Amino acid sequence: MRDVARLALQVNGPTGENLLLRKQRADAKLQRSDTKQRIAAEQKAAAAALTPTSLSEKLCKKAGVAPWSKLTKQDTLTKFDLEYSELEALGVAFEAKPTPRNPSYLESTNLNFAALQLNAGLGFAPQDYGLGAGLFFLGYGLGHVPSTFATMRCGAGWYSSIVIAWGIVATCGAFISSSAGLCLQRFCLGLAEAGAIPSALHLMSQFYPVQMRSKPFLAVTLANVVSVVFAGPLAAGIMTLDGRAGLRGWQWLFIIEGLPSIALGAVMMLALPSGPLTAWMLTPRERQFLHNRVHEGNAEAAEAAKQRLQWKQMISLTMEALRMPQLWFFSIAAFLWVLGIFSLNAWMPIIIKNMLAGTALQSSSSSGGSSATNTLHATLLATIPYFCAAIAMWLNTWSASLLRERTLHVGLPCVFGGILLALFQPMYSASFAGGFSVLVIAIACAYSGQSNMFARVTESLDTRHAGVGIAIFNAIGAAAGGFSGPWVVGTLVNRIGSFVPSMVFMGVFLTCGGVMLSGFGVWELQQRRKLQRQQQQQCGGKLPKEQEEGEGADSCVVVKDEDFAEEC
Repeated sequence: MRDVARLALQVNGPTGENLLLRKQRADAKLQRSDTKQRIAAEQKAAAAALTPTSLSEKLCKKAGVAPWSKLTKQDTLTKFDLEYSELEALGVAFEAKPTPRNPSYLESTNLNFAALQLNAGLGFAPQDYGLGAGLFFLGYGLGHVPSTFATMRCGAGWYSSIVIAWGIVATCGAFISSSAGLCLQRFCLGLAEAGAIPSALHLMSQFYPVQMRSKPFLAVTLANVVSVVFAGPLAAGIMTLDGRAGLRGWQWLFIIEGLPSIALGAVMMLALPSGPLTAWMLTPRERQFLHNRVHEGNAEAAEAAKQRLQWKQMISLTMEALRMPQLWFFSIAAFLWVLGIFSLNAWMPIIIKNMLAGTALQSSSSSGGSSATNTLHATLLATIPYFCAAIAMWLNTWSASLLRERTLHVGLPCVFGGILLALFQPMYSASFAGGFSVLVIAIACAYSGQSNMFARVTESLDTRHAGVGIAIFNAIGAAAGGFSGPWVVGTLVNRIGSFVPSMVFMGVFLTCGGVMLSGFGVWELQQRRKLQRQQQQQCGGKLPKEQEEGEGADSCVVVKDEDFAEEC
């Protein structure tokens, strides 16, 4: 019996498992592992053997996005972004990355810095400067809808011509010699730029589906703010050329920052596509794929988008957009926002120079004194609020994407910033640092939600109405708020001799706009939660979970809001 037991132990092992079977299983496992490694090596060799035939394939291969793999929406957009990144360096100083964006914002800040010398040199009173600064926005607002329709009809070619026209008119600012000349130049400058931002957002809407527009829109608005950070030191350096070739420093500022826009516009005219179907960086299959995805698979809308927009459709699309209640609501909120923050933008360097001279609370002027040192310091200090605003804008957009909410991310910061502006007098009376901190935080709060504001407005618009809707939205805010705000501030300073009432004026309107948006945001949250409960009941109490695109077609859909949909 002992011999039998010893033999069984040798055959089956201590665990009772047959040793022969164990060996067979180990061999099979090793063979499967070798097979997997061999297949992986063959696939890798096959991929390496494929020679990229275009710059697009090289960039996508470097980024881990293979054009020959299964085509997805994200991969196609990655290719679009990668190839456009080659031209970023051309537009960084002018806030014009070749994905469509406002290429003229750098020059739009020229007057704010030039006014430190221009107002004193030409003897402009505060109301003269305020009127000139405001007339820019009047022309900007009046030309919004026609210029945007020209982009919708003619594509990126018209948008590029906006850049060229802007550069020409901006350069002509060097020849201003009277208050009438200032008003005329600023009004024409507004007309030249009119439609730039809505045109840029319209062109972006042709490439990005609704749920993916927050980050591209962030790039547009963030580049605007970042350009001011570069504009301050650049303006300070250029204005030191005062007296060279018989020109004042502010004249050199207009010339040096105006001419490059003309060259940049010519480059954009050659490189900027109008839509996915004309995107040179994509393959024909990818162009059609992206075009269909932007229109959410709606074959009729995708086919209609291929047709060139007729001018007679301008009235039809405009009337349809004007019948959208949410567009009116956001336009009124934008008017209040612009009335407060654009006034502060136009007067920022002058306010800081008056603060340095100790005349911000009384005996304020449109030049802040004649000190060249204060002019330099004010120019440099005026860039700090916009640097902080760029960081705040990025954080706000990241938070909005994380929490899947936009309206409150716009409204609440405006409320806080408006209250701070109204407290400028006690803060500045305590110290210069206290007053300057008010300006920094107020600008950062007001601008932090700008990209979310644009994204939220386009949520309520389909692709056809995106351009005209943004144009109406911008026109109401710019034409009314942008014109009246700087002029009212100049009138108050001229009559009262202090910036305190103006700060309260700007703070009240910024707060009112923030309260409107915050209230609407709370209502949206309530409606979203109600909809979630209804959808969860329809799903039999299941919790929502994300699924890959194209899977779970028969599953129940839980819609959290218009922008985010998940399946349960």
